[in-house]
Amino acid sequence: MRLLLIGLDGADLRLVERWRERLPALRGLVERGTSSALVSTLPFATLPAWSSILTGEPPGVHGVHDFTERDGYRVRFTGATRRRVGTTFARMDRAGSSVALLGFPATYPPEPFERGICLSGWDSPVAFEADASFAHPRSLHREIVRRFGRAALAFGDVDEFDCGPGWHEELPGRLCARVARKCELYLHFLRERPWDVFACYFGETDTAAHHLWALSDGSSPRRPAALPEPNVIEIPAPVRCPSLHVPKPAKEAQVDSNLARLGNPLRTVYEAADRAIGALIDAAPPDANVLVLSDHGSGGASDEVVHLNGMLAEAGLLAFRPPRMGGLARIVKSAGLRALPPRLRERAFRAAGAFLPSVLESRVRFGAIDFRRTLAFSEELPYAPSVWLNLAGREPRGIVPARDRERILDRVAAALAPAIAAAHRREDVHAGPWAHRAPDLLLELAAPAGYTLCLEPSPPSGGPVRRRLRADEHLGRKGAALSGSHRREGLFAGDGPALSGGGRVAMDVIDAGRLIARLGGLEPQERAPLVDGRTSPLTREEEAILARRLGALGYLD
Repeated sequence: MRLLLIGLDGADLRLVERWRERLPALRGLVERGTSSALVSTLPFATLPAWSSILTGEPPGVHGVHDFTERDGYRVRFTGATRRRVGTTFARMDRAGSSVALLGFPATYPPEPFERGICLSGWDSPVAFEADASFAHPRSLHREIVRRFGRAALAFGDVDEFDCGPGWHEELPGRLCARVARKCELYLHFLRERPWDVFACYFGETDTAAHHLWALSDGSSPRRPAALPEPNVIEIPAPVRCPSLHVPKPAKEAQVDSNLARLGNPLRTVYEAADRAIGALIDAAPPDANVLVLSDHGSGGASDEVVHLNGMLAEAGLLAFRPPRMGGLARIVKSAGLRALPPRLRERAFRAAGAFLPSVLESRVRFGAIDFRRTLAFSEELPYAPSVWLNLAGREPRGIVPARDRERILDRVAAALAPAIAAAHRREDVHAGPWAHRAPDLLLELAAPAGYTLCLEPSPPSGGPVRRRLRADEHLGRKGAALSGSHRREGLFAGDGPALSGGGRVAMDVIDAGRLIARLGGLEPQERAPLVDGRTSPLTREEEAILARRLGALGYLD
């Protein structure tokens, strides 16, 4: 075997170093081999970052910037189906290698390996439970169901949209069980036959960081009052950014006694992932290169919330419509996602018609904006903060002449300065044939005292452009302000014949993708070949189901 690759979504090298005595498998890779605080894409979000790792190309080349693509003032749910280049693993397969690619996001539809197997991840257009369409060959789906049951294919066994009483208490155990279940499945296929390259994915570390950060970090402004201090995370050198000076309410004095027994739940999930990594390493040939990496890192979120479109409106760059139409759409969509259990949500979205998710999401993002009087606008995505200009000739009701682009971008950056740490022009970040699909301005939110500001859609009825979360909002839920958020620097840790003794290096996700190609036996090439078969949009039904899945995972509100 040339390479055992393990994807650990949202894993952060700083946490691995902080908890190294409890993470023997990861500690061994870092100490003996090569490690890096792997730099993610901008935005540091799941789909563009994993697409870059899996292809070795930047978003401007592979074409995946988000779960959606914007067409004027409407969005379509595309997932990674619009990726314009094939994965490195498909190239390995064509070169004669036996390859297994299991569970990664940004791999739907599965590539038709001739000598291996491919199991697409959760961004595929399936809802509560995966079907045979995301497995290649399709017999792979039957084998998994026969040996492990349908639970092994479930994406919705932890409903992150409905965090009711007892939910946070149960989450660590459920995530650890899911890690163990995936590990069992991966070990079966790893041992089934000799592989040249075996790649598998765990997303539980990211889920844990989003939901359990405040319960694991004694310094978090979101930590419930009266909880005993855990072993404080102590991430060094917090980013110091301007405070919004929002009055801070007193914390509640009461806390669920069951939460107090959790200890450090985020570390508990990391320990489960480390056990799985150790088991996979033990099952691989001793001369295999082993690489564990993540798409981005994780950190704590502030208890301060900002509304970017509200800030743009205050600066005279955006105008809202009377009445605020986006508010009704947001209420309808949120109610539909929260009121039903996962299985019924899928049926409801199917029954509602294929256009409904796209229409609702478009109304939520754009329905409140009067584009005839708007110079710049944000989709207000918490995982990918950015701003578009309402350019004449590009947008249906664009009013910004091309000659004024730089001047308006300067005004936007100045207007948002209290809420951002950095603003990057698209052309300074992205290059390639699909760079134009990225927003005009990509933002990094400010992080007062090291805790990233939360981003929420501007209120339908107007009001303040920033606020403090109430105490009952501190733990958050998917679709609302979570207590943990993404960081740009993640994890790279590898050991083996080609990685041993490398020490700490500087590397980004594109470098990592190209290293994977070399470790898999491929010669370097200037650019991955274009693929025509992946550029077809989803069917309307698939788009509706993908929208439901993203909503349940919290990428949409």
